[in-house]
Amino acid sequence: MTIKPMKVIKLDYKPGFLRAGNAHEFCMTYETKGDQITLFAPDFSPSHKFGVSFPIKSYSSCDVDIKKERIAVVRESEAVCLYDFQGEKISEIAGNYICAEFTNDGSLWGIERAGHELLTWNVFNTDNKLIASFDIKDPMYESHVCFTHCPSGGMILELAAGQDGTALFLLSHKDGILGATEMFPNQCLSCPSFNDDGNRLLVLEYYDETLYHYSYPQLEKLGEYHYERGEEEELGSTLFYAGTDCAVISWNSRYYLLDLIHMTVCGEIIIEGHEPQPANIFYPRLSDDKALMTDIPYLVRIGDVVLGRVDFQEDFTLLVFDVADFEKAPRNTPAHPETIRVGLYTKLNRWKH
Repeated sequence: MTIKPMKVIKLDYKPGFLRAGNAHEFCMTYETKGDQITLFAPDFSPSHKFGVSFPIKSYSSCDVDIKKERIAVVRESEAVCLYDFQGEKISEIAGNYICAEFTNDGSLWGIERAGHELLTWNVFNTDNKLIASFDIKDPMYESHVCFTHCPSGGMILELAAGQDGTALFLLSHKDGILGATEMFPNQCLSCPSFNDDGNRLLVLEYYDETLYHYSYPQLEKLGEYHYERGEEEELGSTLFYAGTDCAVISWNSRYYLLDLIHMTVCGEIIIEGHEPQPANIFYPRLSDDKALMTDIPYLVRIGDVVLGRVDFQEDFTLLVFDVADFEKAPRNTPAHPETIRVGLYTKLNRWKH
């Protein structure tokens, strides 16, 4: 199944981190200079671009408040700096901050490192006044942290520490009272991807390379799928719903539709102009590596669109897709197992179309 982007945007610099203010407005920082921010308008034309005087280190270091037209940027271990859309600094919140995020009501949540094994979650109102704080133990020692918005309100805080694992906490704030509940104790899971109705979620277990499908908020397991990648193929991080009964997953920078009813791969998604090729085509030094891959390292769904980043040599391109194209893609039925692996590169080096 081949999908064509509805818009192709050539970029001046290597893109770093994509962030969403809402479903149709985006913030992106550039890795090349490490200090550039570009805002895209709903038609994906660059609307504002400016620099800050310090490096933006990760995707959890920058967030956008569309309604009040301001951007929060973490100057790591020093402060959260607030800018308007013209790049003028509005204010600064001092502290050992490592992550910041705006909520839907415009308040600002920040994570401050209070020690090697302790984090402090601070909540600020729209006037940047501190209204509540809550301590969270970091079980893995100086984890990388980031937020994900939760459909039931509040946010999920992901703590990740490489081979040491991950931890997910559901954060809640009501009437000045803060709470943090670990969602999947003793498991190493990715941050959840929610469906449109907010009543189901997908998570990836990194250790055993298994995707789990849960109801929400009950967290009852609905199904699981073990990734079928080859020994030389890398597990991908792409994971999002495409309609009510399908999801998009990835490995080796290639993308597949997963039937969530039967928990079976039902076809590969081929992006026009970015068809899979042997790895040694992209990286000549890997002369013996013939595993198929593409030049799109990840896809991410934001609202009704899916964004892809081309990152190969000097080609820096942003691809914009309509999520409906993924939902409408033809699917092979699990009743015919021989067709399920359409487009899969197997250990026997068979390439089936």
